[in-house]
Amino acid sequence: MISENILKVLKEQLPLGYAKLIQLRLSEKGYSFSVSYIHRILNPVDHRENKIILAEAIELSIEFKKEQALLSSEMEDQILNPEL
Repeated sequence: MISENILKVLKEQLPLGYAKLIQLRLSEKGYSFSVSYIHRILNPVDHRENKIILAEAIELSIEFKKEQALLSSEMEDQILNPEL
């Protein structure tokens, strides 16, 4: 069973609208889960365990973090080198 603290950290690292994104991504892989069920799985207080949803949430959080880092780097480059 995943701890409450781990789920809290995971949810903090997910983008806004994460449940719908997870639903769409899993739908492309042939899985059908409702947005409310995905929210329930990722609820730190009263969650149910579903390894498919948890794995997709972790994958999404990793991708989101990489995108944020890339965007941050691009913004920093534009600020430091506006002529580029």
